[in-house]
Amino acid sequence: MEYSISEIIKERSIDILMQTVLSPNKDIAAGIEALVRGKSINDKSIIPPYELMTQARNQGLGLELEELMIEKSIETFLPIYKTNPELLLFINISHDYLKQAVDTEFIFECVEKNGVSPENIVFDLLPFDQNLFNDAMKFTTYHREKGFYICIDDIGVNYGNLDKILFINPDIIKVNRFKVQTLENDHYRENMHKFLRTITNQLGILVVEKGIESEVDFVSSLKSGAQFVQGFFVSKPEKLEKQSLDQIIMQFRDKVSQLFNENEDAIEMNRSVTARVINMLKEIMSSIGEMDEEQITNRMNLVFESYPFIENTWLLDAKGHQVYDSFINHQDFNVKNSPIFHIYKNGSDFTSKELYRQLTDTILDVWVTKPYKSILTNNMCVGGSTYIDNLNKDFILCMNVNYDLLVDHMKK
Repeated sequence: MEYSISEIIKERSIDILMQTVLSPNKDIAAGIEALVRGKSINDKSIIPPYELMTQARNQGLGLELEELMIEKSIETFLPIYKTNPELLLFINISHDYLKQAVDTEFIFECVEKNGVSPENIVFDLLPFDQNLFNDAMKFTTYHREKGFYICIDDIGVNYGNLDKILFINPDIIKVNRFKVQTLENDHYRENMHKFLRTITNQLGILVVEKGIESEVDFVSSLKSGAQFVQGFFVSKPEKLEKQSLDQIIMQFRDKVSQLFNENEDAIEMNRSVTARVINMLKEIMSSIGEMDEEQITNRMNLVFESYPFIENTWLLDAKGHQVYDSFINHQDFNVKNSPIFHIYKNGSDFTSKELYRQLTDTILDVWVTKPYKSILTNNMCVGGSTYIDNLNKDFILCMNVNYDLLVDHMKK
């Protein structure tokens, strides 16, 4: 296969494929990773990304190619972003780009030109040597100040990789399941996930486990602490549109439902948990029904003392829009980047969400969800909502409850 790398850059002859990063417990996509393939000008044959980058570096065109890849990734992301404003775009950043573009305005200008918020862009730092730590720190500090997120890729692949978490304090880490499983040191392999869950909870870092190729990989990734997953079991890289993204999410949700059919014992326990959650909702509702708004916010901040198994609460108005920021139980978790963890803020729209819709579309005055895994803490949770008939204003109270902690409390 013959091709000219300079011609490919000049003619912008690359394709951008997208691979989804999904939550196993909610019908949302955390993001999509942009993956690049070159196209030969002569015969339109596909050029793998590693070969493309190697040729560009050999000819001193690495920076030009990476800037083309970044620009075209953002352009491809734009139509999907317009209908999915919470979606994140993961853009791979190589060690060469770290050295050459520490404080460049190029990426910021790209997102500004396309009308994409920097808060929807994640820089996925590919593995780099320790001698690039200073460059990586400068790059991340500079771009964080502009609103971009930072992800470290392939955590756990080698023994010198974990210190990057503490050094850079990323917003997201990606754990490569396949590469971790091939490590020869059994002790390191077995304890790495436990370490990661502890440190990421303390630092408020979201964990994506990639390389999920089968049902076994998927189930194991959840047990090890992943909040989001990526791999062929979830979806293959493809040219993505909104319709295909919706279909990927729906198909993945079907797989998850089939894998986690509840047994009779779990269903019976769920009935007990449901009853307790309903009682908690009513207890909290009755305690704030006579309060003004300032008293309500003070009370909501004290809820966790009475109910330590509640992870977070929030209030909606009668039209389904959030009032005040969410109230968070910070005992075991540091919330660094609430939009990534889908911690909703004042003004968030809940009109299409289950906790609002199941109340307003039915005659029910309380609703409790099935158990799911919390993105915030990676614990099994149930959600609940109910109306609050307040003297001054009508509200809907919503909350997430740690399933296991509640069950333990009920057994005492």
